[in-house]
Amino acid sequence: MKNIFDKVVYKHIVDNATKGINQYFQGSVHLKRNEALLYCWDILPNDYSPYVTEINTNTAVDDDLVEWFDYTPILNILKKWEYETIIVLVDGNESEKIETGKWFIELKKLCESIDKQVKIQSCHYTKTWDFKSNKRKDFILRIAWDKDCLIDKFAADKLAFKRFMTDNSIVTADYGKDIFESDKWFVFKKKNVDKKEGVSICKIKTKKEFLDKLSNYDFVEEFIESDPEYQTGFQVEIKHYNLMFRGEFFNMTPNIYTQLWVYHEVDGERFLNRMSHSNLFLDDKIDESYEVVNQELNFKELSMGMSGDYQEAIKNNATYVRVGSKIFGSRT
Repeated sequence: MKNIFDKVVYKHIVDNATKGINQYFQGSVHLKRNEALLYCWDILPNDYSPYVTEINTNTAVDDDLVEWFDYTPILNILKKWEYETIIVLVDGNESEKIETGKWFIELKKLCESIDKQVKIQSCHYTKTWDFKSNKRKDFILRIAWDKDCLIDKFAADKLAFKRFMTDNSIVTADYGKDIFESDKWFVFKKKNVDKKEGVSICKIKTKKEFLDKLSNYDFVEEFIESDPEYQTGFQVEIKHYNLMFRGEFFNMTPNIYTQLWVYHEVDGERFLNRMSHSNLFLDDKIDESYEVVNQELNFKELSMGMSGDYQEAIKNNATYVRVGSKIFGSRT
């Protein structure tokens, strides 16, 4: 039987897996004195080992992140350094989405509760710092790109990051023949992959087909099948958020924030379909995905849906829903 993903086990494993890299960043990444950088590690859990696949800045702050995000380090920074305003620096294309999203709304509510102002500042990656701020009064929480920051450079160039992590697992077109095995799953990637665009998961029969495929990508890795989530059986990807400020690192998702995926196989290629906990039912292919999973794992129960969306979840085959806030009221 496959290992089942266990959040309790991974709470310590994940944080330890990124500490060594953060220590390297401590001496190599230089932020402004009033700047904090929010970034995210993508990690696959497999048999109690965390496989770091990439690091991302300009990262998504989806609505379901609110349930797992720890705002406390941000509030403590504001109070300790006596900042009056927090400026959330975001890419211009994302500003409206972030400002109206649950993550920012919750941040604003918490900051206002300690008499701190919050505002969004949009920018373009070529002119990240083209705005006015007060170094003493303004705390800048950067989500947007900064082309001069090492972490951002690793986020923009996945091949450079993988080579930094371990050269042994990186295979490019120059020596792709050394990794090929017939009928084995591989992940082909562009070095500038963003939000899963530029990724192809394939099982290829011949070495020639393998090398031809690789010639259209920057590198290839062996496919890692993550441990399934125990309630749904979907594949797990851990999104581990860190905050860097003045040489210190804070774990912003200590209780393990995960996104769930189901694979659809078509002609030797796997396609990912995201199924995050809170919006699992919203995907227009949920019925198809549910049937695919049940064919493989014969599940009789499906847990999805929370207080704000349980009715829709029930319509889409949920047998368990989480409605604590509906019964006991909102968290304070």
